[in-house]
Amino acid sequence: MTGAIPLLQVDHLRKSYAKVLAVDDLSFRLEPGGALGIVGESGSGKTTTARMLVGMERPDGGRILVHGAPLATRVHGRAARLARAKAVQIVFQDPYLSLDPRMTVGAAIHDVLHLHRTAGQVGDLLARVGLGDREAALLPRQLSGGQRQRVAIARALAAEPAVLVLDEAVSALDVSVQAQVLNLLSDIRRDTGIGLIFISHDLAVIRYVCDEALVMRRGQTVEHRPITDLLTTPHHSYTRLLLSSVPRPGWHPETLS
Repeated sequence: MTGAIPLLQVDHLRKSYAKVLAVDDLSFRLEPGGALGIVGESGSGKTTTARMLVGMERPDGGRILVHGAPLATRVHGRAARLARAKAVQIVFQDPYLSLDPRMTVGAAIHDVLHLHRTAGQVGDLLARVGLGDREAALLPRQLSGGQRQRVAIARALAAEPAVLVLDEAVSALDVSVQAQVLNLLSDIRRDTGIGLIFISHDLAVIRYVCDEALVMRRGQTVEHRPITDLLTTPHHSYTRLLLSSVPRPGWHPETLS
């Protein structure tokens, strides 16, 4: 609806490191239940963008709003940290690094539920990501890579965030497991209305789960369009270069229908 407040709004975001401009005047919107892919090669600025969205990096300029309210760039105190975490959660490429190796899956999710005082149940969250009581009793090292990524998603959902950022969240998985996790994310988005920001170097992955794609190069947006349009008629030479390097045998934009 025109004029409606977006779920997430990013205005003129900017970040530099030692005079190197990592993100330069980045702006986009995400509607409730929307899914935006941010794609580019290493050094394009996409991961810096993800880190700013979740408060791991402080922007040099611009603003980030969730439900129309600016997210604080300087967070002090427990209540402010919890509010920031509830607005935006992130799932990383390697969930093993973010899971406590001494804590069972069930205990890790219970801790988040208790911390945020949300109404969810451990069993319900695990069921949502295709896991059950058996996995709840296991330690992270006892799980497969795909199972650990499902646990990381369940733990992020336990905070009931408005937006879930996925930073190369399936790139370490084999193709069949990737498809399972991407289908899972599509179902969660449909059922909950959560907004997804999918960070990836792989346009085939973005195509699978997102409505729109934003292509970044050297910190700037070179193209931002509906995913089907971008893949079938890319406007920018850099987008065409990314398309030509999609590592999927037999995949071509013309297979979209």
